[in-house]
Amino acid sequence: MVASTFLCPLSNLYMAQVTTAITTTPTTAAEPNLEEQDNKHEKQAPTTKVFNDSSTATVMGMAMGYGIETYQIFVGSLRRTGYTGNIILAVSSDIKANSEHYLKSQNVILHKTTIVECHENITAKFNPRESSKHAQEAITCIAPYDTIKVRWGRYPVLRDQLIACKTCTGPVLITDVRDTLFQRDPFASGYDLGHTLDDTTTVKEGSIQVFQEHKSISTQHWLVKFKLRTCKNELQYHEPMLCSGTTIAATKQAMIFYLNQMHDEMKVWLADGKCHFAGNGDDQAIHNYLYYAGKLAPYAVAIPNRMGMVHTVGAQGAMILAAQQQYLKTMGPAATTPNTPEANAAPMRRHQQWLDPVYDLTDDGGYFTNYDGQRSPVVHQYDRFGAIFSHFWVRDHSNLTDLKLK
Repeated sequence: MVASTFLCPLSNLYMAQVTTAITTTPTTAAEPNLEEQDNKHEKQAPTTKVFNDSSTATVMGMAMGYGIETYQIFVGSLRRTGYTGNIILAVSSDIKANSEHYLKSQNVILHKTTIVECHENITAKFNPRESSKHAQEAITCIAPYDTIKVRWGRYPVLRDQLIACKTCTGPVLITDVRDTLFQRDPFASGYDLGHTLDDTTTVKEGSIQVFQEHKSISTQHWLVKFKLRTCKNELQYHEPMLCSGTTIAATKQAMIFYLNQMHDEMKVWLADGKCHFAGNGDDQAIHNYLYYAGKLAPYAVAIPNRMGMVHTVGAQGAMILAAQQQYLKTMGPAATTPNTPEANAAPMRRHQQWLDPVYDLTDDGGYFTNYDGQRSPVVHQYDRFGAIFSHFWVRDHSNLTDLKLK
């Protein structure tokens, strides 16, 4: 069964490109114009009413093919923040009994998806000799959207579920599930949602938030650059990369607007042969295109990384993990022996302060922080740091997730 997640990936090729930039400093060199763009987008951040109640909020995601531990991290960490709102997950029709029991015990609304045979405009691009998981996902579709591969199909599927939800009357977060955890209730964390919420039937300026990745990644990354140049007649943007894995809307209608825009643009790509790509990741290209082409204006605002509800840690995680691996290779066995000077000097360590403070990404307890020093409500792509965080640190902090539940 396919495991689905919103794609803002760091490929092995990309990781090889960026690892040379990491030293002992907490950030990487970036193109000069990206610094200016960071400042520009900071000024665009909404400054109106803050929402501090999650009871009418909704968190949604595609969660097909995962084991119970993924749900215990995602749902468990969210509920343990005190979040009381809706959680809607699209799951496999054959979800395991223990996973289904756990999710229902956490009042998760489950939408069991049906895998269907894709239309030939999808399967024609498939190389029958390619059997990787990503290749299989590229030709997997879910009902009733057989003309859209599963990574695209989640947008209309989640939209349909949101429309059908009668209790989803507040703000909405759509996010990856596999690589996301929560440190604070995103809708009771004091961050701005873009406008007052007294009118939930219309889409207002600034009511949709899209989130920038680390400034070392721009839309010149091949994931967006190649696809837009091919599909949109050499179109290029030199802007901060926006991750399609997390989007927040202040109202239900605002999120439906965003999902409709994504679905409509997908239909445009499907109708144009040069916009057909066999691999994954083109939803990220569409997400960036819609924002930078002004098709989400004036409703969407780009939030700089570590400046709002979502902290996308993947780029720095991949670079720090590469630095860790190089350090261990250089220092030898002493670097993996607990409490030795070599082990304590590594970029990442096996104790509460798991990440070297020089990176300025975590607090004394090891939790990820925003620039304001507060713990980041939503941490996306945490798995890019490898086992020291995602396996050992997360499991050692039983108050964070439900991993230790029987």
